[in-house]
Amino acid sequence: MNELIYQQIKILIIFILTGMCISLLFDFFRIQRKVFKTFDLITYIQDVLFWILSGIILIIVIMKYTNGEIRIYMISGMALGIIIYLRLISKYIIKINTSILRFIIKFIKLILVPLKKFCEILKKSWKKKNNML
Repeated sequence: MNELIYQQIKILIIFILTGMCISLLFDFFRIQRKVFKTFDLITYIQDVLFWILSGIILIIVIMKYTNGEIRIYMISGMALGIIIYLRLISKYIIKINTSILRFIIKFIKLILVPLKKFCEILKKSWKKKNNML
């Protein structure tokens, strides 16, 4: 009897973690939308992609750990994982990753602008050199 209870607690914890993973995936798309202004069509595609990936994750976890059986405590565990993640962790993940992405974008722009100018200078000098020949 105790082994059955431990197995159910283990499955509950797995589904709590699954809910947290799905929420992290959700935040991945939210971060993209915050950093990169996307068109509505891209947003719709991202939403469909999120649901497909969430479904795949859920099916894999259900098949691996419960042999396809679904119990109410599993759904409750997943909902609990989503709530825990969104209430306690999500805002920090979004804030940190948004800041990192914005820094990377600014850094890339700082590198690309001088590189573009350098390429233009080379191109002009190459044209002058070829016109003289």
